[in-house]
Amino acid sequence: MKEDMKVFKKREDFATDELYGDYVSQNVHKGSVVRMRHHSGMFKVGDLATVDSVPEGSEMLKVILAESGDQVTFFSHRVEILAPSEILASKK
Repeated sequence: MKEDMKVFKKREDFATDELYGDYVSQNVHKGSVVRMRHHSGMFKVGDLATVDSVPEGSEMLKVILAESGDQVTFFSHRVEILAPSEILASKK
């Protein structure tokens, strides 16, 4: 898989949340798995979610929480993108 070879950047690589959010929005698609970077409501730091959609021209992602199946709209800068190898490692 080509995505497996890609090294995704982390928040620390960007000067602002806005720039990181733009990066995330451009590099995720429906089915991408992301990990929560912040606690917010039902999400805890480290929770995994699947991207359901990336609304165009928005700083938001629609995600589905792995544990509950709940669907929520979340700021793109509040997640980190996981490569397939990281997803497999988190299931062990």
